[in-house]
Amino acid sequence: ENMKKYFDIPTKTIFRDRGDRGVYKDIISLSTENQASYYFKEYLNKLFEGFNKAFRKIPVNVFRWNRSAKVAFLSGMIDADGYIHIDTGECFLGSTNKELALGQMKLVQTLGIPAKVRVNHYKGGTNFNNVRYTVNFYPTEEIINALACAKKKKNFKAYTWLLWSA
Repeated sequence: ENMKKYFDIPTKTIFRDRGDRGVYKDIISLSTENQASYYFKEYLNKLFEGFNKAFRKIPVNVFRWNRSAKVAFLSGMIDADGYIHIDTGECFLGSTNKELALGQMKLVQTLGIPAKVRVNHYKGGTNFNNVRYTVNFYPTEEIINALACAKKKKNFKAYTWLLWSA
């Protein structure tokens, strides 16, 4: 709705069902020939230094934003691509893009939260040595409250309940 409202770019919603792992929506912008659409896409490409996730980076100016804007940006990444472990409350952001993972870690650390990047290898197709980078950290209530994903909020609440009831 906002893409159409503010940028005159129509979108399509695709519902995804991953069974126990949850249901989510992909929001895809549809190609249009209007000038606003072209300039917006070029703006995003320049800002994130690539359309493809393999080449994207956290924009440098994000690190200069105020705390609430950084929390909102981080929460959006967790909503889109993160996981909160129900047994530990730990947050994981995974990517095959090393520079993106290092930027995510830096963003978390600018909020005063310790974070680490771990490397793991996984099987993908016929290649048994693919590399994924995982940013691990314990989110604060501030970050959890900014999430839109009810399942991730629920996982965090379940963990805190287990922690306090022990």
